[in-house]
Amino acid sequence: MLAEGEELGLGRLSGAELRWALAALQWAISGLDPTRPQVFMMDEPERGLHRMRERELPQMLRNLYSRSENFMVLAASHAPAFLDVRVGARLHHVSRLRGFPTRLRSVDLGSSALMTESAESLGLAPSDLLQLTRVFVLVEGAHDEIVLRSALGEDIRRAGGRVIPISGASHARSIADARILFDATSASIVFVVDNVLAGPTLRIWEQATTEYSEGHRKAAKATLARLSKIGSGRETLWLRELGERAVDSNVLHRIRPFGLSKRDILCYLPPSAFGLGGSDWDAFSSSYEEAKARGLTKENFKSWLTSKRGANFSRATVKTAAEMIGSPLPREFSELSMTIQTLGLMGPLDDLEDPGKTPGN
Repeated sequence: MLAEGEELGLGRLSGAELRWALAALQWAISGLDPTRPQVFMMDEPERGLHRMRERELPQMLRNLYSRSENFMVLAASHAPAFLDVRVGARLHHVSRLRGFPTRLRSVDLGSSALMTESAESLGLAPSDLLQLTRVFVLVEGAHDEIVLRSALGEDIRRAGGRVIPISGASHARSIADARILFDATSASIVFVVDNVLAGPTLRIWEQATTEYSEGHRKAAKATLARLSKIGSGRETLWLRELGERAVDSNVLHRIRPFGLSKRDILCYLPPSAFGLGGSDWDAFSSSYEEAKARGLTKENFKSWLTSKRGANFSRATVKTAAEMIGSPLPREFSELSMTIQTLGLMGPLDDLEDPGKTPGN
């Protein structure tokens, strides 16, 4: 650490520091005209840097080239940090085999930060790409994933997000994956629940969050345990496991439950797209609740619509229906998009993020 006013000679710099110091000097004395197009070419700019500085490097370069429309930074790198979609860089994979011309192809990771093919082609392990995910959007099942990808796919991609359906997750897997999300990443988690579960789920979560913020960890975990008694699906179990793990790790602020007002995400799409005619979703829901109250069915809502009304909820049908979502988006979709983008770009904002503030037991 240098004292104020102390000078540091170039000979005392590390190899990486010297490279950047010389680049800054060359830039300063070159007399570049900011009104003319300029290209700053760099080969492996991350070489010799501390891993923390390596992760910060893409954003630093972005700040550099964003100063002028006439300035471009062209970097050749093997660092996973350069795949961070939030930087706004255009990614290309360069390869060359002996006897063949150099091949340049565009790389698009899309909204999935763990595309195995892309990882392998870039010489990266899936764990490298896992670190680039800024927001995990957890949803109940495949239908939710299809609809959100269709409606919010570009917004999620720009935020460095990934949609994960949790249907079919066993108890053991839910615990293991909860640990991975917290211990192996620094990402935020948005947990989407529908109207059947949203009300009581959000109330329990708010109570647990309040108890935790007041330093009552045991009380918070006891409150979270009540989530297991809501509904019969896996989503509340997942949320309980995530919450308990977050309490233990002091990162409860990284989880953001988000409730949808309709009983199922498909209820934001036209009923006619699934072969349902003559009524709206509210009418179908009322008929279903009446059949349940009279003991005429034990099926869930979509299964009942399939068996009694001939609805078609295949993946292909849902995908086609989701593509009908136009502009403007349903209000709650816009709010969800804003939540995901805010967390992706800024990270979780909460006073519990202060490492000096440790709740008691």
